[in-house]
Amino acid sequence: MFRFSFLFQFGIASILLLISTVCALYEGSAIVDNHWEWKYSTPFSQFL
Repeated sequence: MFRFSFLFQFGIASILLLISTVCALYEGSAIVDNHWEWKYSTPFSQFL
C-alpha cells in the first residue's frame, strides 16, 4: 500500500511539473517575438 501511495504522489507531482514547465516555456517564448516585453518580464534582472 505504501508503494502505491508513493508512486501515485510521485506521478501526480511529475505531471504537474511537466504541465507547469510547458506553460512557462510557452509564456516565455513571447520574449523571442516581442523584444520590448523583456524589460517587463524580468524585473529581477534590473536589480543586478
